Amino acid sequence: MTMTPGLRKFVLTAHVTCSVGWLGAVVAYFLLTVFATIILLLHMPTVSYFAGVAAETDSVSLGGLRGELLHAGGGLRVLLVATTLAVYKPRGMTRYGWRKQYEERPLSQP
Repeated sequence: MTMTPGLRKFVLTAHVTCSVGWLGAVVAYFLLTVFATIILLLHMPTVSYFAGVAAETDSVSLGGLRGELLHAGGGLRVLLVATTLAVYKPRGMTRYGWRKQYEERPLSQP
């Protein structure tokens, strides 16, 4: 079965996301854990506040958690955009590449 170029790029993006995601998780586990621990400690006042509100009342307004959800969604979006940009590259050489190639050429002598 032959895939169209668009479907092929989509499948390739999914494949790279899964493959690199697993390898990256294994390689960078201890660094991600340290980073996540720091973020958790910085968000502890918010978590403690909502825990106190939940202990004192029967219902809790979750409006204050909107920022926490936006942070998580933003992080996921950044990872997906980076993966997509790594697969969907423009065709041909960029202006930077052309300039570097031109600069590296030896000057022809008459």
